[in-house]
Amino acid sequence: MSIEPQVTPISDIADGGGNVPVTVVPDLEHFRPIDRLGASRYRATLADGLPLDSLLLNRGSDVLVVSLHGALDRTRFTLPRFERLNSIKDRDVSSLYLSDSCLHLDGHIQLAWFTGTRDVDLYEILARFVTTTAASIGATRIIFAGASGGGFASLQLAPLVPDSIALAFNPQTSVVDYLSGGTSLGAQRVYVQVVMPHLAPDGWQALDKDEDWSAPLGDRLSPKLRYSSPVDCKVLYVQNPHEFHYTDHYMPFLAAAARGGNLHKIRANEYAGDTRHNPPPLPIFHDNLDQAIAWSREL
Repeated sequence: MSIEPQVTPISDIADGGGNVPVTVVPDLEHFRPIDRLGASRYRATLADGLPLDSLLLNRGSDVLVVSLHGALDRTRFTLPRFERLNSIKDRDVSSLYLSDSCLHLDGHIQLAWFTGTRDVDLYEILARFVTTTAASIGATRIIFAGASGGGFASLQLAPLVPDSIALAFNPQTSVVDYLSGGTSLGAQRVYVQVVMPHLAPDGWQALDKDEDWSAPLGDRLSPKLRYSSPVDCKVLYVQNPHEFHYTDHYMPFLAAAARGGNLHKIRANEYAGDTRHNPPPLPIFHDNLDQAIAWSREL
């Protein structure tokens, strides 16, 4: 299907990318993004009626960095959210920014891990979308980058795109095992109530942190489970050892990767932070992004 979107010079992009004109995609299955240099923005409608929003910055690079956001404070941010745009857009790589469709289900939900809904596996759709985009702009190396919930999504997407790299900063590696702030099931309860009510037939109030209520979805809610079997990707895992994700997610993930024979595909970097679960400082982000780019060119 021929679509001719408008292209905005990268130097003219406003904060958040809101000034880039939106091209409506009527047929996601046959969609091919424009291959001209510059910024273009797209919106498709998924089978469950939710929108899939993306922003593409084509610099003609062999590397495509795919940015995935984490939890959003809905009082501060509006949808779509193209996270790390200002941190990546001036780097000498092409980049693709994805906004989580499930946050459109409710004005209060902050985190849905890019899982999609019960009947729509968003990871499968995004993997095809990313590989199509990369091929259209001539990028041969793909890096999925995100922090926290976005890091979770990067870990889930990379195995679906052979030879790609997941660049994950302090990610969750299991939705079931995530305790917001180290103590609360609040994020999962909102997620189940809004996105996956079938996982809690007795109501979201009945969720138990000691029960694997995600089991009906297999490894869709657990990178830890996904990497317990061999994967065809690499991982650059960046972790602050002073916050609770270190013991709750990082160490269990490495153990699972060892069981799956994947440890040789993982590089782990630790950096000194405080005890709060925060995004990585910009120098840490840029340093590890540069490492991931260099690693991708070794493959």
